[in-house]
Amino acid sequence: MVGCDDTDVQFGTTGDDEITAEGDWAMVFADAGNDTVTGSDGHDYLDGEAGDDALTGEQGDDALIGGEGNDALDGGEGMDYLVGGAGDDIMTGGLGEDVFHFIGGNDRITDFALGEDVLVLDAFLVNFGIAFEAAFSDAAEVVDGNAVVDFGDGNALTLDGITDVAEMDVFWFMC
Repeated sequence: MVGCDDTDVQFGTTGDDEITAEGDWAMVFADAGNDTVTGSDGHDYLDGEAGDDALTGEQGDDALIGGEGNDALDGGEGMDYLVGGAGDDIMTGGLGEDVFHFIGGNDRITDFALGEDVLVLDAFLVNFGIAFEAAFSDAAEVVDGNAVVDFGDGNALTLDGITDVAEMDVFWFMC
């Protein structure tokens, strides 16, 4: 499926889809299946929904939502917001200041930039019995040059190339 100029809204099927958005602004809801979704050079909202999806934002300020499954998200150039969703996900923000939202699973962020990117954690991952910053730092260890933060219950986050999580901008989302 290929979209049209200006504003582009597309819906996938329950099967495996290949969707390419076009125009200045695009919204894609891929539905179930193992989908490959490529955004436009404008601003995109790409929602993989269920399945093992590959979402690429290209240029522009994009929101990529992985959903259930083991997803690969690549924001491309621009200020992007990436949510892996349930499952084991790989997130790459690309050029620009990005926000990575971790909600569980065993995820990897390939290009977190200290002082530029932001990490948002869902509240259920945080132990409220101790200070948040201390809990985050205490849960982290460096393995093969990458910070690995183990939140327990099968939830862990690997940050490629990060060796000091104390330097990160981290927030938790209470809802």
